Amino acid sequence: MAISSSVVLSYDIAYGLYMPQYPDELLESSDIIIVGTVIETKVRNETMHYTFSNSTHLDVKQEYTMERTVHKVLVEEYLKNTLNWNDTLVDAYEPVIGTPGGSSTMGKTFENDDRVLLYFYKDTNEYLPESFKVPQECSAKDALTEKRLWFVDYNYEIMQNDLKFNGTDPYPVRYVAINDPIHFVYRYDADSMTGKSIDATLKIRWSSSDQLESETILQQDITLDSKMCEFIAHEEWEFNPTKEGDYRITISIKDDLNSQPIFSTSLDAKLDVDAAYSIPPLKQYHVGIKGHEAWCKEGLFLILKNDDTSNIVYDNHPACVTKNTLEKLIERNWGFVR
Repeated sequence: MAISSSVVLSYDIAYGLYMPQYPDELLESSDIIIVGTVIETKVRNETMHYTFSNSTHLDVKQEYTMERTVHKVLVEEYLKNTLNWNDTLVDAYEPVIGTPGGSSTMGKTFENDDRVLLYFYKDTNEYLPESFKVPQECSAKDALTEKRLWFVDYNYEIMQNDLKFNGTDPYPVRYVAINDPIHFVYRYDADSMTGKSIDATLKIRWSSSDQLESETILQQDITLDSKMCEFIAHEEWEFNPTKEGDYRITISIKDDLNSQPIFSTSLDAKLDVDAAYSIPPLKQYHVGIKGHEAWCKEGLFLILKNDDTSNIVYDNHPACVTKNTLEKLIERNWGFVR
């Protein structure tokens, strides 16, 4: 049942990495989901236990005390209630992600008067890290399925005439034509439904194919804008590659102390794009493309040859084959797909 008293609790925590879940996964896996308003916030001392395996592979329990934030939430609605909580007031504990001596940075805390949507698992009042604030203007039920971008694979699109690339494209070598504008769309999860804007810096740097020359051809401030009741901010722009070579595109959060860009990709600009895409995989290898990164024409599949004695991949022996040939070569242990 939900806890509405001030009893100090003891939790068992196990080491492990927490992987964020998509909205549909959370809707399926959580046992209770509530939307409500934070009416009180306190910090409590708690005794925590964490478990780890020692050198003899035995589970060892250790204990520590920590300060932990707990919110008293006035429930507006139970959006999922498979365990039949019926409390009007619920104590919601800040998440702890297996970090002895303190809570994980993934754990969110809220402020009084925040309207929040909280996910819970069975037998715990610890809300999941994916819980979030919902503005009064937004429908909590709609927020349950609102699209997120916690994984970066789907966050951009590059378009030039009939060529289109995005984060689901498996090929790392992306050829584009020079003297032909490229349309670029970038999306970023703002982690907020308040119509938040993110200030960022876009940088495009050119390098010659032999890497002997390089220069920054574009550096400008951009703003990634999101709409009220949506998580995803985006921006789009165009640029025109005017000479052959490698164009490295990066986006960084402006004034962020973390120097790592939030996005980075490369485009290989050629005078004749069709000719570039028609290079056989072995020739791709000889011009510097690793075998497992070779690009195959549509309808063909990349396979790498095995070492006959040790099954080590010959990274310098890629081949593009039909599906039937691929299956036969794998069956004969000639090679395999990475």
